[in-house]
Amino acid sequence: MKEVTWRKRIESLKLLWPMALVGTILIGGIFTGIFTATEASAVAVSVVCIVVLVTRRTLRGITAALAETAGITGMVFFIFIGGTTFARFLSFSGIAPEVLNFVIGLELSQVQLVITMCVLYIILGCFLDSVSCLAVTVPIIYPVVLAMGIDPIWYAMCVILAIEVGLITPPVGLNVYAVKGVAEADVSIEDIFIGAFPFFFMMLVALAIIIAFPMLSTTLPAMMVN
Repeated sequence: MKEVTWRKRIESLKLLWPMALVGTILIGGIFTGIFTATEASAVAVSVVCIVVLVTRRTLRGITAALAETAGITGMVFFIFIGGTTFARFLSFSGIAPEVLNFVIGLELSQVQLVITMCVLYIILGCFLDSVSCLAVTVPIIYPVVLAMGIDPIWYAMCVILAIEVGLITPPVGLNVYAVKGVAEADVSIEDIFIGAFPFFFMMLVALAIIIAFPMLSTTLPAMMVN
């Protein structure tokens, strides 16, 4: 592997200005209430198109991006359809209320339930992608969360981070294989797993901090303009 100097790393930061611009506009617009999270997707596309015109990029990249987006969108919609169907079956079968009563009967505290769910999502993240994990579990777990008075924003932050921990964990680790797909040919999957190992522990520490201090997840959303 080629060694990259700090000078080259710093110089390469100038290539990130389009990403920084789009991120600033999206986060700033959502935070100040200029547009909703759903409308932000349309704003993002508009900003990216302007960036492409300004930088004089070829249309070949846009065509490839549109084709890839169509494929990913189709996959996500099929997952959502399956998740919705699964939720309806749970509702008709009466499993969801039974699970709700069972969990409440365990008399777990809010923190104990969140920790249990995080462990579950870390395990699921080892084998499934994030959308699949949520589509299968949310119809069962979310009513339990509401019934126990757990803040949905705090719970969502814990769950998302737990899933991301699972996505860099063997035996599958989908994010690791995604990185392998864009990495150089001389970078093996073992190298990527080894490189992700420190991040695994740091994310566990971050997850523990968020669980211990819920206000870290709820303070900023509470400041946002509706």
